[in-house]
Amino acid sequence: MLKSRFGPRAAEALAFFLLLCSLTVTEAAAVPKVYIDITKEAGRKITLAATPFDARESAARKEMRSVLERDLKLTGYLSLLPMESLQQELFLMETESGKINFPSWLSWGAELLLRTTYEERRGSVLLTGKLYDVERGTLLLGREYRGGEGQGARAVHSLVNDIVKALTGEEGIALSRIALAWANDGPKRISVMDYDGRNLRPVSPEGVLSLYPAWFPDGRRLAYVTYRSGRTEIVVHDLRSGRIRSVAFFPGMNAFPSLSPDGKHMLLTLSRDGNPEIYRMAVDGSSLKRLTFSKAVEASPVWSPDQKQMAFISDRTGSPQIYVSKAGGGRARRVSYTGHYSTSPDWSPKDGRIVFTSLTGGTFQLFLIDLDTGENVQLTTGGGNKEDPAWAPDGIHVVYSAGRGSTYRLSIVDSRTGETFSLPRTKGSLTSPAWAP
Repeated sequence: MLKSRFGPRAAEALAFFLLLCSLTVTEAAAVPKVYIDITKEAGRKITLAATPFDARESAARKEMRSVLERDLKLTGYLSLLPMESLQQELFLMETESGKINFPSWLSWGAELLLRTTYEERRGSVLLTGKLYDVERGTLLLGREYRGGEGQGARAVHSLVNDIVKALTGEEGIALSRIALAWANDGPKRISVMDYDGRNLRPVSPEGVLSLYPAWFPDGRRLAYVTYRSGRTEIVVHDLRSGRIRSVAFFPGMNAFPSLSPDGKHMLLTLSRDGNPEIYRMAVDGSSLKRLTFSKAVEASPVWSPDQKQMAFISDRTGSPQIYVSKAGGGRARRVSYTGHYSTSPDWSPKDGRIVFTSLTGGTFQLFLIDLDTGENVQLTTGGGNKEDPAWAPDGIHVVYSAGRGSTYRLSIVDSRTGETFSLPRTKGSLTSPAWAP
């Protein structure tokens, strides 16, 4: 098995598969512009009261209610008002009268009020959501979401994304997917799940070790390393057609693929010339160009969002650290100075921040460096290793693997507040996550 010199484990792979499903959205009312200006650096959250689906919730409704509350918390913008006895009584009174008592909700500190209903019958689901400004007593968002059997969570995710869009003008992440390496009774396989940990399923061939995943910007293809031929090979996997084609099968190491934001080029690590170095090539495997020339080991390259720069790992100073250079190669500058062992960089899709893993106090923790200001922030603390960070498409949330030994699970951290959310446990070990664009 290929072992990485730049992490406590070999970097692993991922892939995704999405069962396409239709979801009809009916808009009853919409906000033509951003209603609340929330900057990404804002520390204060908006207090939202989310009433139950109905007076007596069924098991299915309770499950979807749990999905809704988790989605709302994961936005990072909202603080949920507890539904205590007085709030429950008011909700029942409002349900009977058909009128909303905004002054009462305001007196309890609610700034926003979300009223929802949920129905499952005859193989279909119907979710309605109405978001109100409590102080003004005005409707900000009112929509219906219809789908087939089993699409309840997708309907909830769609509602929360629309809430985020209405409040901030930014796209939500509730419908996004995460690919990962899942070790479960056999070699690690590329698997995909919803961003909240639901619907985990393997997609790469069974019995074949697959590592180092990277998404194409179209969200339909993955590049990763496979051992299908007995040694490392980088392949591109079309998740719609199932076609897998080889793009790098050079002598020695073929690892760490990273797709450019325009999807036309790939950065990768090859040892074809005897030493692991960074290369660039077209996604069809042509136009290969070596970018680094050093006696040190260079690996784990990632693109900047404007494709003008790249970050990578090098041990040219004696231990692995993060370096940045032009995307075409040339002089590189060291940017990580936290700890003696830094690895697994990922460049924010929104700006000049890089998240990475560094050894501190005997464990690996996540750090964030802003290349524009030089500010360095530790994102995680506590026992156990935190590894393999990957940005969400919103440039706010980061997914990572956390654990010790051979058992890891996935967690999400909000890069603004430091809040962490553990994704559901499952059999086996979940590592090397990658967030779909």
